Amino acid sequence: MDRYDVVIAGCGPVGAVAANLFGHLGLATLVIEKTHEPYTLPRAIHFDQEIMRIFQSAGMAEALLPHLSIPAGAMYFGANGKAISQFRANVTTDRFGWATSYNFYQPDLERALRDQFSDRSTVRLVIGQSVQQVTQDADGVRVSTSSENGPMVVEARYLIACDGGRSTVRKQIGGELTDLGFDEPWIVVDTFIEDPIDLPQLHGTPEGIDMRDALFIMGDPARPTSVIPGVGKHRRFEFMLLPDEDPADYNDPARVASLIEPFVKGRPHEIIRCAVYRFHALLAERWQVGRVFLAGDAAHQTPPFYGQGMCHGIRDVANLAWKLKLVLEGVASPLLLDTYQPERLPQVRSVVEASMRAGQNLCTLDPARAAKRDEEMGAIAARTPPGYVDLIPPITSGVLGTGSAAGARFIQPPMVSAKGVKGLLDDLTGGGFVILGRDATVLRAVGEVHDQLSAAGLKIFFVASRNALSQAQMIPDLIDVTGELSQWFDYHTCAGVVLRPDAYVYGTFESSEDLTTLLKTLIAQLDIRKTSYLMRPLW
Repeated sequence: MDRYDVVIAGCGPVGAVAANLFGHLGLATLVIEKTHEPYTLPRAIHFDQEIMRIFQSAGMAEALLPHLSIPAGAMYFGANGKAISQFRANVTTDRFGWATSYNFYQPDLERALRDQFSDRSTVRLVIGQSVQQVTQDADGVRVSTSSENGPMVVEARYLIACDGGRSTVRKQIGGELTDLGFDEPWIVVDTFIEDPIDLPQLHGTPEGIDMRDALFIMGDPARPTSVIPGVGKHRRFEFMLLPDEDPADYNDPARVASLIEPFVKGRPHEIIRCAVYRFHALLAERWQVGRVFLAGDAAHQTPPFYGQGMCHGIRDVANLAWKLKLVLEGVASPLLLDTYQPERLPQVRSVVEASMRAGQNLCTLDPARAAKRDEEMGAIAARTPPGYVDLIPPITSGVLGTGSAAGARFIQPPMVSAKGVKGLLDDLTGGGFVILGRDATVLRAVGEVHDQLSAAGLKIFFVASRNALSQAQMIPDLIDVTGELSQWFDYHTCAGVVLRPDAYVYGTFESSEDLTTLLKTLIAQLDIRKTSYLMRPLW
């Protein structure tokens, strides 16, 4: 019987990313997928800069770039057709090292993700197999599958269920979904169209935004609508299904054509698909049962109004990846994995609730209520500085130290190494647990505590800004060429920061005593093993 470190059920985008992350970390990984080819129609369409940073961590960001487009921005139009708020995307890089947003055509992205892990010797994909039964004991998980070619049984230390909203694995482990009370039907129409679209009944030209590459949201109470740019000729239209309409009405191609005609105005186009979706807000009560973990839509379903559904799933598997590595290598206690749901659930819930509020605002069919909504939104927009609003809250429990920024996502400015190599921060540090400090004396004091964490891959970097090189106590490991890292230290009044492998802040420190305390806390939280760090436990 074949045995693996991890079995992944499902090879959609989240499962494919999980395979790449686990394979990159050297975990023996099996992916089980019931379909023979990636899904041929677009479903997810957007991810943000943190997801691109996760791709970067597995060495695949550059390979995926040709399959992506960067939206120029977004505009919200109110009930009277006037623009209420405008967001111009950062299309080069932002504080996390990548553009603010990326759009993609899902069939192409899935193929590209599979191409990436097909070259990883630690990853195996089995297609045409459906998970039928999951059992587990103290030593591992047994997964039984069925297919037209006969059954298969495999064993693994852990199982990650990335098998979607109707997850077979979730049902196997008795997982229940909690409905947060959002249920709105929308008509989704995907098209190929080369020319710029028209925006009917809108007043004012979007300032500085390319009409071909921007997201437009129209709060028209007659029918709330969104228009989303894809890659190349791909454009998505989303229309709210009205109370007097039947989803079956949109099985009629003529009815679908009439919906998009005001936008395409007779230009040549192709309708790829039309589907009526019910946008739900659902959270699984338990994301972990023993050695089985739920990720992506198997654990949560998010209304799409902030484009975070797939992003949630990728954050899930990124959170699990580094923890699984430490546990499977015998460095950390298996109890480390119990921090998965406490860390991820509050983040997901926060974004789900924000998406529900956005959807409830948009799905307003009463003209008077829509006018009041627009007035309130206009007032907020007038007093809000332009720029990106970070939806993702800090981690508040789990593998977490202390300091004003503990639990927050860390920035990723461009840096220069001591050898003159230029690159983004994560590439130059190599990821893992990282200490960045601007006081060499403080960094030297960690000594024995650092040695205990060397098995977990802890690395130390003395950082100096370009302007402070002449006053540096020693040759810096990294040069902060933009000064952004120094500004971050100043803002948080600290001498340095300890980063987790997923680029979240573990804690900040002002002195060697602070840093030593942080590292001792981390040792206790990981329950660092005193046995050999070099041998993976064998079956």
